[in-house]
Amino acid sequence: WLNEFSDEHFLIKAIEKRLEYYPRVYQIEQSQAVPYVITRDNFQENFCVNFSVKVGRLISLFGEKDIHRFFVDQLSAGKGNYDEDQFFRALSEVSILIYLGTKAKSGNYEPKTNGKKNPEARLQLVNEVTVDVEVKTPGFKDFHGITNIVIPTVLLTDKGRESFFSYCNLHGLHGAMPRVMKVKDFLNSAAVKFEQVDHNHHINLLYINWTLSEFEEAGYEEAFALMAHPLNGILTHKEIGLSLGVDEERELPVESSTKHILW
Repeated sequence: WLNEFSDEHFLIKAIEKRLEYYPRVYQIEQSQAVPYVITRDNFQENFCVNFSVKVGRLISLFGEKDIHRFFVDQLSAGKGNYDEDQFFRALSEVSILIYLGTKAKSGNYEPKTNGKKNPEARLQLVNEVTVDVEVKTPGFKDFHGITNIVIPTVLLTDKGRESFFSYCNLHGLHGAMPRVMKVKDFLNSAAVKFEQVDHNHHINLLYINWTLSEFEEAGYEEAFALMAHPLNGILTHKEIGLSLGVDEERELPVESSTKHILW
């Protein structure tokens, strides 16, 4: 399955113990409990072992044919045109499906449920609930080589933006607006893939992995606040979401249950 992988692929480099870049190792070191701590010295070996176990679990859930296709088409991350961001997007999908798979009795990878558009997977949970899953992981390249970045976690008015950038300029900071359009695109894209559901026996779940953003300590806060902030979150205030381009069929007030649930 690895024959067409680039020699620079993260997994190949981990197997050969050639990794120099360890994403989020500081989080790993701080969050692991004794007696076994993952460090830079043992990260590569542990990554390979854990990844192998996860692939085995996916095969048990979805079957070898579909996981082989996922492995060589997506986890290879472009093969000869290797793109590491693509690999981490696929790795996010692995993590989510493994987590939900612990609660599932069967699964269907990339089910043909909605014409040419389909979610990542459909799972039949042990409590007889059907779950359709879509996973989105943005590539973050907005601030390559830039330091001292400041991003608000709420949408700002014109006056607010003026004050914000004035403050940043005065203090030598690189100010930028929150990336709400990424969130909007993810909501629209995922909802197109989902079927109508009753929210009791059939649920749609959209996972957005924002943890690889430039704000390592709490990267998820940007996306979470953009969607759910009580002041102007695009899911808590329908009119704001619509004004930014969230499709009306996809946009829901949090309490609504008319078409989709987006998490």
